[in-house]
Amino acid sequence: MRKIYHCDFLNHGLHFTPNSFRCCCAPQDGPLLYLKTVAKEDAFRIFQNERQKTIENSKNGIPHPDCSGCIYLKEYDLDDENISDEILEKINQPPLINYIVINHFKHCDCNCTYCSQGIFLKKVSASQKSDYYDLLPTIKDFYRENLIDNKNLTVEFQGGSIAMLDEFEDLTDTFLEHDVDKIMFYTNGLKYMPSIVKTSHQTNCMVVCSVDAGTPETFKKLKPAGDFDTVIENLTTYSKYCLKENPNKEKHTDINAKYILIQGVNDSLDEVEGFLNAVAKAGVNMTQLDMDFRKVMMHKGEHYDIPKHYYELFDFFRDKTAELGLYGFIWEYIENILAKGYFE
Repeated sequence: MRKIYHCDFLNHGLHFTPNSFRCCCAPQDGPLLYLKTVAKEDAFRIFQNERQKTIENSKNGIPHPDCSGCIYLKEYDLDDENISDEILEKINQPPLINYIVINHFKHCDCNCTYCSQGIFLKKVSASQKSDYYDLLPTIKDFYRENLIDNKNLTVEFQGGSIAMLDEFEDLTDTFLEHDVDKIMFYTNGLKYMPSIVKTSHQTNCMVVCSVDAGTPETFKKLKPAGDFDTVIENLTTYSKYCLKENPNKEKHTDINAKYILIQGVNDSLDEVEGFLNAVAKAGVNMTQLDMDFRKVMMHKGEHYDIPKHYYELFDFFRDKTAELGLYGFIWEYIENILAKGYFE
């Protein structure tokens, strides 16, 4: 038996957080380098050497200790005569990067009351650099070493607020110059970002904006530093120039208006309906319904029943989006939680 281990993100992903470089997605700690290392000038070389060593060890049947128990780490037996050609092709692919998560900054101008990162956020009003490290030099190092699979690369800007990241435009331009396949922008929608429109005119693009309210009053309860009308106006502008008047017919853009249910604040039929009517009028082509998971994140292992009226809200969401001609999106894990009736 020749046992090997394989993880798609380990082999092909990069995740930059405030205090680490990692080749691992968010649910695990995984192989990473902490702040004291990433702050060094030779951080790229140290990280790439560690990444390559971890990949080689996995191929030799020795997974990284931090990967233990991860659902994304797959075990294969190369001597198994039933192993598929698809799996063999996947595990033998060169470890080029095709997914990058940019999440190394936490500054935000919205101050959402439900934000899971609230403990790290600072209320600031002007664009500034990350408190942690500049990312652009490292991205250029990966390009210089030909370690990025440009034609299949997806980049995901998370954060904080992209409007407050000094490197945002330079990073976006760098990816576009190398013919990135897709860029995803998570934005609070408080500031119009021309780079988003520019991206949609050159490649595949997704904008995700968590509106979370159907009225200005409820919006203020959730986002004290924000303004409902400004967000809807910016979504209208993105919809106009990224969708309706986009000259790029070969690529695809989604403008996704998201709604997170916060118990006792915005979890009413009137509020959800107001949200759906507002974003449909703005011209978005996609909307998403999600739930607040702060209790689970702060009290892992505890049991929380799904409020009974949430089922009515999700049914209404499905029916109303169909009526409005919107693509209504609900994550599979949310559907599974609804089917169970609780989460923990």
